[in-house]
Amino acid sequence: MAKNIFIGLIISIFLFVVYNSKRNYYENSRDFYSKHFNGEIQKIEEGRGIEIYYEKDSFFYKDDYEGPELFVGDILRKSASEITIMRKGSKGDYIEVGKGKSIEPKKSYFNYFFGI
Repeated sequence: MAKNIFIGLIISIFLFVVYNSKRNYYENSRDFYSKHFNGEIQKIEEGRGIEIYYEKDSFFYKDDYEGPELFVGDILRKSASEITIMRKGSKGDYIEVGKGKSIEPKKSYFNYFFGI
């Protein structure tokens, strides 16, 4: 009996950890979608997903963005779901190279996790 309770507890903990494994990714996606900002791409890192840093500690995942390819040094202007991309031209001035959009995340973490 005690063995079954122990096994049930281990399985419950495992399922809880698996279910919460994508929570930070989902919350970051949701925050990015609703955020308005102006920033310059500082770095692009590959980790759990491709992270694009527009400030020292602020980033979004490439999966949350749709549009022209982004490079370090690009200037981003985001309002609502529209992202304007500007790049330094040959004369040193910034020119608009295109527009992208942030992809709206699922309405709830449950739907996001199970792909509903």
